[in-house]
Amino acid sequence: MSWTAVPGGHGYLFESPRWVTEEKLFQWVDILGATISRWDPVRPTQIESRHLPLDFVTAALPLDGHRSIVASRNALFEYAWNRDQLTPLTSCDFPPSIRFNDGSISPGGEIFIGTMSMTGARDEASLYRYDPAARSLQPVISGIGISNGLAWIDDTTALYVDSLSGSIDTLSLDDDPVRRTVWISVATGEEPDGLAIDAEGRVHVAFWGSGEVRRFTSDGRPLPSWEVPHPMVTSLAFSTGCPSTVVVTTAGSAVPSLDEDARGSVFTKVL
Repeated sequence: MSWTAVPGGHGYLFESPRWVTEEKLFQWVDILGATISRWDPVRPTQIESRHLPLDFVTAALPLDGHRSIVASRNALFEYAWNRDQLTPLTSCDFPPSIRFNDGSISPGGEIFIGTMSMTGARDEASLYRYDPAARSLQPVISGIGISNGLAWIDDTTALYVDSLSGSIDTLSLDDDPVRRTVWISVATGEEPDGLAIDAEGRVHVAFWGSGEVRRFTSDGRPLPSWEVPHPMVTSLAFSTGCPSTVVVTTAGSAVPSLDEDARGSVFTKVL
């Protein structure tokens, strides 16, 4: 089945798609538009978007059906969808070239959020663990370029993307220090972005600028890729249940040659 564009118009930089299990809907952000959106695949013509009074909205990680951890340039918030309420959690004194980017919540409930260099530096960003009790961040790994996808193999092991590193890695987060090993290497100049693991354990990776989601077995063997009708693929998420639905987010801000109607979109298909 071919991809279908999710209604609701176009955006600048759609990212951080998540399946909100309790509400049975997808959620994603437009980083540069500072919006968070929700879409129910059972009611596909209905989408709701909220603009938040922040300079960026880089990620929205669902805590439950209504609450999400929201990242802005240098601060974390809790956003309650049902109350349209934004509550500050913590802020950081980052250099001007560093901002928060994507993150993830582990199966055990630990919150991870990464940063990125907006100047393309390969070693100035970090991945952090957020401590809700202390409202503080502890570095997990440093020397990163663009902290992106984080998908869980089990409670303490994840696949991880630093888009500028030339590889997709495995993080053993129970080790001290955290053990980071190469899972697969990527070609020079390629930039993996978000990634997701489906119910069968297959790994799906959005490759920025490629117009495709590359797919792998759990041990890293390539599977046929999915072509996406937009070159700037950023991330993806799967619903639970059967049949499963997938959404793929894309960006338009880095493609000035595209006309306004072909800016960033969100695409979906039933598997």
